[in-house]
Amino acid sequence: MYVPREGDPERSPPVSPAGAFGRVGCSLLTFREWDRLEDALDRVRAHGFDRVDLAIVPGHCDHVDPLALGDGRLEAIAGAFAERGLSVSSVNLHPGGMASSDFALADRRIRATVELARHLGARVLTLPPGPAVAPDQWEEAARVVAARIRAYLEVAERAGITLSLEAPHAHSLAEDVAQAARLFERVADPRITCTLDTSHVQRGNRTPLVEALGRLGVPIAHVHLRDTLRGEVTVTPGKGDCDYLPLMEALLRDGYAGDFNFELEYEPSSHAIVERELGFAREHVRRVMQGEPLQLESRVRRQAWFRALDGAAWIARHPRAFVVAHPRLKAVLRPPVRFARHVRTNWVPYRQVQYRAGWQAGWRVGRMPSDVPPRPMAALPGADLAEIRVAILGCGYTGRFEHGPGFLRLPGVKIAGVCDVRPERAELLASRLGCPSFTDAARLLREVRPALVVNCTREWTHHDTTLMCFDAGADVFCEKILAESLATGEDMVRAAREKGRVLGVNYNWRFLPGVQRIRELRDSGELGKLRMIRALSHAGVHHHVIDLVRHLGGRIRTVSATIHDEPGTRGLEEWDAYAHELLYFPSTWCAATLETEDGVGASLVSSGLLDPKGLLLTLDAVFDDGTVNLSGILDKDALGTLTASTRKKIDLRLRRGDAPGGFALSFQRSIEAFYSAYRRGGEIPVTGADALELMRIEHALVRSSETGQRIVL
Repeated sequence: MYVPREGDPERSPPVSPAGAFGRVGCSLLTFREWDRLEDALDRVRAHGFDRVDLAIVPGHCDHVDPLALGDGRLEAIAGAFAERGLSVSSVNLHPGGMASSDFALADRRIRATVELARHLGARVLTLPPGPAVAPDQWEEAARVVAARIRAYLEVAERAGITLSLEAPHAHSLAEDVAQAARLFERVADPRITCTLDTSHVQRGNRTPLVEALGRLGVPIAHVHLRDTLRGEVTVTPGKGDCDYLPLMEALLRDGYAGDFNFELEYEPSSHAIVERELGFAREHVRRVMQGEPLQLESRVRRQAWFRALDGAAWIARHPRAFVVAHPRLKAVLRPPVRFARHVRTNWVPYRQVQYRAGWQAGWRVGRMPSDVPPRPMAALPGADLAEIRVAILGCGYTGRFEHGPGFLRLPGVKIAGVCDVRPERAELLASRLGCPSFTDAARLLREVRPALVVNCTREWTHHDTTLMCFDAGADVFCEKILAESLATGEDMVRAAREKGRVLGVNYNWRFLPGVQRIRELRDSGELGKLRMIRALSHAGVHHHVIDLVRHLGGRIRTVSATIHDEPGTRGLEEWDAYAHELLYFPSTWCAATLETEDGVGASLVSSGLLDPKGLLLTLDAVFDDGTVNLSGILDKDALGTLTASTRKKIDLRLRRGDAPGGFALSFQRSIEAFYSAYRRGGEIPVTGADALELMRIEHALVRSSETGQRIVL
């Protein structure tokens, strides 16, 4: 049991759990699905609570923004609590990475939240210990976090607030009780306290909760109540492994003065789920604390036979997770699983649907396209592969899942830094790539000094960020489209030319295996001359299809189009401000006819009403001696099906390396093609000038629809 020491927070006289039920409250994280603070507080009050744990988790629970408390917002927040008779027992803040080198934004959030907590009369401010790191980096990260915590102890003490670390916590510097105790030792200040989350303490072990108290070595200032089962920490109290009564008795016997707040999270979540599970949890804890018989469901869940059946059902639903959690079983099963996979892959028939003048279905035997992890790119003969420093701007989906891994596998590349305005995104990608993270692009360019920057920011920020990179002496590989307007796109191309910098743009769809095979047929002349292209596509890839026409048929000479646009159906509100100039995302439909300088005609139809899971692209390439059809390009299938209608014998089989079927393959090939040309000093697949020409075509589509005339480029 914890022994009080000088400097510990004030402790209450010992009370029984039955008398302490009035100190049970609720975290607003439970009601994160409610957008308005007032609505969330109403639901807290409706469940009979009068104490609140105010959760501030940017991007996840945004009821209150500590950096936007001007213009009477602070008084409005305090009034919302007071009107409902609610008191704030704790503020739980996730400011960003506590060990991050780019800590300015997190520091502002913490200092602003201290003032917010003081104004609301909160007793405790809870901070996270920081994200998990590799074992050999733990001491350094813990040293940084401990130093920062000691500095904030001074700030909190001046505000009359107890500072607390939520430790242990999964996926953090304090994964378990032992690591939490080590971190508290590094802080080495009698004013530091612990916010105890019961699920993270109990997670993955059968040790009673109460035994953690004596091992942490610091006072408990606050308690979060939730449960855990099979290592999952989003379980409703009463439905998992946690035994709350001994923990509460020990805390109260030791004079614990804090509250017990429910902090429930569910994925997927809904208002109905939250309301139901919170009601169950409150009733369960009330009965536990007041010594009443538990609910029937809780009693049943504690029976050995139910646990056995529930465990078997879980294994049936999650066999892979069960095997991964048991290394010895995994070692035993590996040989027969590999043999079964070999048999299934090479000998078990599978059904294949193709389009040959009508949909046809049949059975095939052999290897299907599969998700094969990419191998590192081979060395580039003839290229100077002295290591270059590459930085990534924008750590959203494309930066995180495509460009980050794509550039990491290239020879002669060192990922020197990543940047995003949302620190949690930058820190996550940085931890995967083994590099520092930033939230300020200028600071990244100044400190990292990259030779090449991959610009994955939003389209309307490409101009400013790209010119900033040019000024810092860096070349740029930019995500499509080049810019949000012709003027800014022209400025980017002009700046690249004047400053002697490389500007490449990622139009990765020309690297789809089916498109590459059609291009090979065009170049080889196996089916004669390409005469016509016909495409039906989802609006979200409309700009890619224009590039495919140019890639397969040559430079576009004339454009005519009819567009029916309803911005309210676009689903991309940020683009509405620019839609008058460029047809980036045709909301309802666009029907266009294009002619290239090589005499190829193209008929394009695109619509935002198509289901991307059912259709992204179907494309016909009509040659003198036959037609090649690429169909079945879906949201999760970039391979599709390639068929031909011709009397000539042509080979349309997938080439080695054409799997996996996801779009990651096209990104990998686009990145490799750009990098190979870049390092050899050759012609970039899609230059800034090429991308600007594609923007002019989109602009011509808009003009043609407005004037009813054909536009000559």
